[in-house]
Parts: sequence; structure tokens; C-alpha cells
Amino acid sequence: MVGIAAVPAQASVLSCPTSNVCVYAEANFLTGGSYAWQKTSGFSAYADLAPGIHDRASSWINANNSQRMGIGEWVNGGQFIAQRLNAGWKDNNLSDIGFNDRADFVLQQ
Repeated sequence: MVGIAAVPAQASVLSCPTSNVCVYAEANFLTGGSYAWQKTSGFSAYADLAPGIHDRASSWINANNSQRMGIGEWVNGGQFIAQRLNAGWKDNNLSDIGFNDRADFVLQQ
């Protein structure tokens, strides 16, 4: 018998507006409730994640037209970039790269 995972009732999928980077608390771009996602201008060279999404990121979208972006964390006083996404790309599950619930910031690459 194959189990089927249920999506929490309060979860919802939010789109990411063009020229933005969006970070979500749940895999598959689900919010998991209030303040569980963050939209950041793709024109920002660097942006800290807000307290509601800091160390909770599970998926993200780079909705920029041309700017490559990275997602990362601070390790021993230095920036560690876990993943880089070209413009228009997305990752629906940061667990696949061992980076679930660890992100501190996004930045231009």
C-alpha cells in the first residue's frame, strides 16, 4: 500500500511576481500559514530573510528576467551559498540538496 501525504489545511501556494525572488517555508511553494514566505526584489544585491522565514525555507523561485540569484546561510562569519538559480528557475524542495530550514539570505550572483 502506498501512503499519500496530506497537505495541511492552512497551506496555500503563492505565485512569485516577475522581477522578484520568493522563498517559501514549505516544499512545493506552499506557505504553511501566515508570514511563512517572503518576496524580495530581484534588483536587491543582498537581502536578509525576515524572522518568519529565516531558517525555515524549503522552496524558492527566482522570477527575475535575467538576474541569477543565490540562497545561503552565514557559517563561521562567512557566506555559504547553497544554491544558485538562473533567472526563471525554481527549486521545489531544498531538502534534496540538504539545505532545508537553513537559509539566512538571498543575493545576486
